[in-house]
Amino acid sequence: MSLSVEIRLVGLKAFVRKMKGFENLTSDDEFVGVLQSSGFLMERKARENVPVRSRLMKSKITSEVRGIGTKEITLRLGLSQRLKYGPSIELGSVPHIIRARLKKSLHFFKDGAEYFRKEVFHPGTQAQPFLRPAVKDVQPRLLQRLQLLIKKKLERRESDA
Repeated sequence: MSLSVEIRLVGLKAFVRKMKGFENLTSDDEFVGVLQSSGFLMERKARENVPVRSRLMKSKITSEVRGIGTKEITLRLGLSQRLKYGPSIELGSVPHIIRARLKKSLHFFKDGAEYFRKEVFHPGTQAQPFLRPAVKDVQPRLLQRLQLLIKKKLERRESDA
């Protein structure tokens, strides 16, 4: 992914080490299912947040769970392919000069007039984040669902004992 935001489950290694019976937590189907469904929810929210009417950008938003079965598990949301304008939309851009590279001049219209220029000054763009707000919105729900899952597993373990 060229542009991505990650949620790392910090402290999972210590938790698994202290809790007997939770050694295989990160490969548990329910645990992975909670992460994947949260990822899909983040994808949907990010698509809703995309400030441009770009079907291409919306179609490239994806999530993935990395590190299944390990102590370092990560939920990642991002763009599946490199889109040149993705970071500029999410993070903004600084003022810069655009120069004609493949042709003699740049061609554009402004206020109904036609212009040809060798270079133009671009004032930069303000950040219009769409990935970070999606993660921030879903993160509390993800933590709540993980807490409920662990609580349910503890209750199951106590009833089996």
